[in-house]
Amino acid sequence: MGKKQKIRDRFLKIGMLTVLLLAALIFISCSSTPIARRGSLSGAMEKSQDDYPGTRIVPKEFEEPESVWPPVYDGDYGSSSQPDYSTGESLPLEPLKLWVGARGGNALNPANDIGTWADVDMTIGGDLSENLGIYASAGIKAAYPVAGSALDASIADSLLFAKADLEGRFTPFARWPVLSPYFFAGFGGFIMAWTFQNPLYSGGDTISSDSLQGFSVSAGAGVYLLNLEHLRIGLCAVPELYVFGSVTQEGFKNDYFGTFESLKIVGEVSVLF
Repeated sequence: MGKKQKIRDRFLKIGMLTVLLLAALIFISCSSTPIARRGSLSGAMEKSQDDYPGTRIVPKEFEEPESVWPPVYDGDYGSSSQPDYSTGESLPLEPLKLWVGARGGNALNPANDIGTWADVDMTIGGDLSENLGIYASAGIKAAYPVAGSALDASIADSLLFAKADLEGRFTPFARWPVLSPYFFAGFGGFIMAWTFQNPLYSGGDTISSDSLQGFSVSAGAGVYLLNLEHLRIGLCAVPELYVFGSVTQEGFKNDYFGTFESLKIVGEVSVLF
């Protein structure tokens, strides 16, 4: 194996691990259930605006987790014997060909209290056929509260989204080397984290920050400016919808964040390994 091939394989493994680890972290966070209930998020946001600590006290009630993961084994799931694959000839494997790349841009948020500074992802995927492909991505969205909004008065600094998505892509004219259009749709999960303007106090706990999970859906269109055998450079428009969960990580009932819509414009570059 040549030196160049070893470098490519190492970069590919790092890319796959990055996407899978971020996706796993988002899944674990979205699956967790806080055991404390502290009232409404809107109440917490309002109290965080007050400079006097005595008025920033929120309730704290405990709840038992509704489920345990992983499930406890309580029966026979089938035969414990495993098939023997030690005999017979092995089939030749086709070389793994994956598109690995990155994309980045920004979003327009005319109807939200949340603006964005940047949106970047690492992508990895492959072609199922000449016209169809499936891709996974993981990345971050750096956002901020719009100046003068209620959100701006309630949180400090910025908001940070960590996200992972799965996307299907259709390229009707896949053999066009330039200006080849494509269409896509996807879904995923995310975590949005923030720091309160002032810390809250609840049952002996000091709450300075919190996070909220949810899911996202997207669909859009783009064009490959270059669509070569081992290189793709594209530009696309991505309408997105983020739907927030019902309870924050610290146990506040979410009656503050509903949905977050945006139109994202991004450029992307990917290389075939």
